[in-house]
Amino acid sequence: MTPASPRDSGAPAPGGVMAFLSRPITLFPPGLSHTPTKLLADTALPAPITSLIARVARLTRLWPGEKLDVTRELIAHFRDGIEAGRSPEDLAREFGDPVDAARLIRRAKKRCRPVAWRAMRRTLQVALLLFSLVAAIYSFAAARAFMSHPTIARNYLDELNAPIARVPDSDRAWPLYRAAYLALPALPKDLAADFPNIEPSDPRWPLALDYLAASAKSLDLVRQGSTKPALGRPLSTEFDEGLELHTQFLAGVEPDKARENLRLARNAMRSEPNPPLINLLLPHLGQGRHFARLLALDIEAAVNSGDAARAATDLETMFRLSAHMSHDSFLIGNLVELAINALACETLARVLAENPSLFTDDQLVALAHAAARPPSPISFDGEVLQFDDILQRVYSDDGHGDGHLTADGARLLRSYATSWPSNPDADPWRGVSDRVRDTFEVPFHSVVGASRKENRDLYKNFLARAAAYAAIEPWNRPELSPDAELEQFVSRAGRVRYPLVRILMPALSNAVWACDRAAQPRGALLVAIACELYKRRFSDYPPSLDALPTSLLSQVPRDVFDGKPMRYTLRDTPRGARPVIYSVGPDRKDDAARPIANPNRTPPRWMSAQQARAELQRAKACEIDGDWILWPPAPRTPKSTDTP
Repeated sequence: MTPASPRDSGAPAPGGVMAFLSRPITLFPPGLSHTPTKLLADTALPAPITSLIARVARLTRLWPGEKLDVTRELIAHFRDGIEAGRSPEDLAREFGDPVDAARLIRRAKKRCRPVAWRAMRRTLQVALLLFSLVAAIYSFAAARAFMSHPTIARNYLDELNAPIARVPDSDRAWPLYRAAYLALPALPKDLAADFPNIEPSDPRWPLALDYLAASAKSLDLVRQGSTKPALGRPLSTEFDEGLELHTQFLAGVEPDKARENLRLARNAMRSEPNPPLINLLLPHLGQGRHFARLLALDIEAAVNSGDAARAATDLETMFRLSAHMSHDSFLIGNLVELAINALACETLARVLAENPSLFTDDQLVALAHAAARPPSPISFDGEVLQFDDILQRVYSDDGHGDGHLTADGARLLRSYATSWPSNPDADPWRGVSDRVRDTFEVPFHSVVGASRKENRDLYKNFLARAAAYAAIEPWNRPELSPDAELEQFVSRAGRVRYPLVRILMPALSNAVWACDRAAQPRGALLVAIACELYKRRFSDYPPSLDALPTSLLSQVPRDVFDGKPMRYTLRDTPRGARPVIYSVGPDRKDDAARPIANPNRTPPRWMSAQQARAELQRAKACEIDGDWILWPPAPRTPKSTDTP
């Protein structure tokens, strides 16, 4: 069987490749399908023409079936020319360059391919383009992250220590506190569980008195230190060998083991001329809390022996000691100050409730003035410096306050947190080596993560919001707290974009509420002292707080939950009518001094009015239903306390 003739296929007059391409597509019967080589061998065309056809078919790089079709069509094309009397040389010359002809034929044939193939081809082209784009971005990000390094330009530790260095030695409390700590005896194990809540009726009371006697030197040094105007402790990331060894002694560690622990700890924290602020050691905070507990126990002993002067001195020492704890500008110092101040107020409130006649009028007034001095306002200055210090160790510096994540910085971040995801179990890189992880993760975070300036702006913005939130009266604050705002923002922006902010942002609302919560019992204590002084003048407690003269109480403290004056009532007891000072609590209802039923909610947690309404509709409404009794204090219950 021979191929169809030009006249049968409706081919135009022979010519160049454009004439060939203008031919309609001829569909050959399947029975004619062989191979281009066999097909050319069976034709009678001259050798130059068959060679040209074979070359063009090969250069088209089409599918085998398409090459066979092209071969058949070229055979028909050149046969038409020869039958028209043209020479093979003329036909080959008019056909043109084989490479160009093959390119044009390939393009024409591909346009005739199925739609599904063309869609798949376009998809592959787009995928390849995207892959190339991602590869280019990754290469750029990897080169940028691995070839750049942080510039540690500022020594924040030196800046913090500069004003401390200017404090005269005679004004420093730290040397006395340090000596007091080193003079501390080990706390007996029998006292540790409930320290300092041990009463004279407790069978361990003689043991407590022995411990106080052994701690007399420490107590005297703490009293002396509290009178100094400044703490004067230089900030450092280095271990104080004497303090560390004594801490381990107090914990019952053998001397040889203690020295080995200290050696290992020092090896784990290498010494640097410009160490990170995040490695700052603040041992005085734990020591201050132990001193406060020791003073509380000494006050119990003084009250039991009728030594009002010693009890008053210890109380004033606790108030002054608390103020020294926040001299380092860090939030943790503020919180320890609040805790010690709250313990002092609680101790004084208990003495006043159980031994109202112990202190003289002058002693009560002096103690009222000591308690009335509010703790330092919550400050995030130290946190800002710490954040800036980490930024300069994690990001590059473009000289204008901005920069990108570096590989060195990513490794440092990993050392600060178990992993970037907040839940270690959700870490996709768990079990992968750091080298492999860096290869893929660092460039990704370098591109997707926020820049140095964006991180700092976000961090400072939310700290400013927290400060503004704290400045608003609690009862007028918005429903959405800074923590909730941050969580919403991070959820919208993506958790991988601001890992540093998520890791280092303090619990803003908790810090603000800690300040508000401490202010309530302190305010109630001042009211109770005024009521006691009123009773001494007029033989009875005031019928209402409005009856208190301003000389005894300049202003009734406000209830943090509704902004109204603290509530006051007189309750009959075996010792006669006694005052009860209370807050309406989170439910915002005055329940006539009926306490909250759930003792685990004293003091209650802060919640907005809207949250309280929702809570009251739940089955566990008893957790907030009732009033927060501020004075007299609740009976003491033993509580566990760690050994210092």
